[in-house]
Amino acid sequence: MRGGLRIFRRCVPAALWFFLCTYARAEEPAPAPAPVVSPAPADERERVWADDLNTRMVSLALGGTTYDGYLVPPPTESTFRFKLAETGDVVEFRWSTLAEPERRRVQALFGIRVEDGRLSWGEKVRGTRWTLKSGKSLAGLECPERALPGRRCLKTSSSLFFVDAKDVEREDPADLRESDVCTAKEYYERKLLERPPGKDPTEHERLARICVQTGLYEKAVEHLEIEALLDPRSEERVRPLRVEAARLLAEQIAERLYLGLRADLRGGDFASALRKIDAMARNFSQSEFRTRAEALRGEAEEGFQASYKQQVVQMYYHQTIVLIRERMAKRLRIDQDGRPVPVEPGKQVTTVKGHLFRGRLLEDAEDHVTLNTGDLKVRIARKEILAMADCDLGEAAGSIPPTYADLKAYVTSKEGLGKDLAERIATLLKLDVKQVQDTWESRFNALATYEDGVLTKTPIFTVRQTANFGSGSWLCDGAAGIVEAKFGARPRPPQARAANDDAEHPEASDDPEVWWKTRPAAQQAEILRALAGMRLFRVKEFLVRPCPECGGQGFHEILTPDGKMDVICLTCRGLQVHIKVDYE
Repeated sequence: MRGGLRIFRRCVPAALWFFLCTYARAEEPAPAPAPVVSPAPADERERVWADDLNTRMVSLALGGTTYDGYLVPPPTESTFRFKLAETGDVVEFRWSTLAEPERRRVQALFGIRVEDGRLSWGEKVRGTRWTLKSGKSLAGLECPERALPGRRCLKTSSSLFFVDAKDVEREDPADLRESDVCTAKEYYERKLLERPPGKDPTEHERLARICVQTGLYEKAVEHLEIEALLDPRSEERVRPLRVEAARLLAEQIAERLYLGLRADLRGGDFASALRKIDAMARNFSQSEFRTRAEALRGEAEEGFQASYKQQVVQMYYHQTIVLIRERMAKRLRIDQDGRPVPVEPGKQVTTVKGHLFRGRLLEDAEDHVTLNTGDLKVRIARKEILAMADCDLGEAAGSIPPTYADLKAYVTSKEGLGKDLAERIATLLKLDVKQVQDTWESRFNALATYEDGVLTKTPIFTVRQTANFGSGSWLCDGAAGIVEAKFGARPRPPQARAANDDAEHPEASDDPEVWWKTRPAAQQAEILRALAGMRLFRVKEFLVRPCPECGGQGFHEILTPDGKMDVICLTCRGLQVHIKVDYE
């Protein structure tokens, strides 16, 4: 009994997190604080399904026929599950198969709304809708405390929008949900602070239900495991929810892995594509995405048969993006004193019953897997495994993201990104690292042969790549010289700028570290790729275009109590242009 309890205690941080960091996109940087939502009337607050939903008989009208059975929580934005009373079979339906009135009725029983194919959750929020002079419409929550001089700030679930005050032609009140103005993570953290669960098992179950409705399946599984530890009597009751949350978590990871596979094929990285197909067959045997992945195996194998030189060159471009995103997602785990915690590699197994086991892999046989968890060896039958992924067994008090300085040093160093690229490609293609490096260094070399009046030459497999610094052009080394080389000496904009408090307006900070934390992950990755293109690749050309915010002037004119004042454009930082890098 003590050994089993130890297993579950080690299973509480259930996430399959390492797998997500490896194959999925990099984690978004910390967004702006979630908006403060005033209490709403009881009927307008967020709802979760009733405790007896999966045991309450309901009728489902579908295609002119009525079926009796039970709703199986949780639903997703596209599907829901229904257990037929007559046969006991669980059937999955798409919301689109129901007529509109029936769809709204069933969604109300689940306590959700699906609008425009997107799951809507949370309390009602009084927001605003801006109509811009360009005709574009934006809806969200205005954040005047984040607005820069002469501009207005609007927060949505995806990002912060900064708009010139004069460009807002009209504004109207808008009834929104929290899902429209904050991320699922922000919503979860607010609910966590409102009613900390502590050692109350019912509160952990409440948070688990909220998590599955917002797509945070990792957190849902974690709270359900904690509830089972605090109240063993609840384990049987919440088992259906735990099994379903574990299934959705595995399906979520499999989907992201499949999307990564498609990206590999588009980028010509057939070795990585085959690796992902094998990983899905091994770790997600019961997922529909495994079937889709197998259908692409022929295309991946055919591409893999191309010459190794072509493979090496094309993989350098694609793996640059992959390794940058992996580095961005690689958080430094620290102890209570802020010291780094060494990595302890292990495996995490999710069973079809929703149980999670974490430990060091001892045996990976055809019909079973054996893990070492502390003093106990756990043997798990292969047929019981829903998913298996790498994880870090090291215990840490917290983690911190990499700094901009660390990321820049990595992507511009031959001993950093350059070395990792050669080693990764050598592993995937089963080649020697030196062979990969020599092939890459000679990628522009070609042999021309003249015979029988015909000149032929061997092909070159380089492909021109473009990376955009965008509003981060001021971070480009030698940016001023690049602009001068393109246009010659240009009149510099006035150096006046509004007073700035980094704590209040981090987007306007001149400190790269402060500004970097406000950028979305996609822009961070693009800037890092541009920096890598300048140092590790051959630059073909620098492309510049006028800053879209200031029209290439480098400043804005704003009104102050003392009259008009010219303030440096915070999108180009007075550079007047945005810079792109073409490299091979």
